[in-house]
Amino acid sequence: TTTGDAATVTGDDSVGMWAARCVVANPGSLVHRPQFGAGLERFIAAPIPVASQQARSSIRRAVMRHDDVVAVKATPRADVPGGTLSLDIDVTTSTGDVRQVQAEF
Repeated sequence: TTTGDAATVTGDDSVGMWAARCVVANPGSLVHRPQFGAGLERFIAAPIPVASQQARSSIRRAVMRHDDVVAVKATPRADVPGGTLSLDIDVTTSTGDVRQVQAEF
């Protein structure tokens, strides 16, 4: 906004922003929501195939907690340098809209 504050976001846009925040957050990082977050940080030292599987599962579980999310699909990207895990995440809302989020670590 003109005051520098974040604009209010509603509807499917808010679900996309919520999903993006959920992907990067660690459980316990929000006092009022101790289970919020996928906790990807814990997979950083794991081999890429293991990190990919565990991260995708954790993301699906965490993002599906939102009442307006009906499906989550996390797909590894193959076009990234070795040693980096990059995921394309499609979040389908209850209205059928798909929001895309990307995670890389």
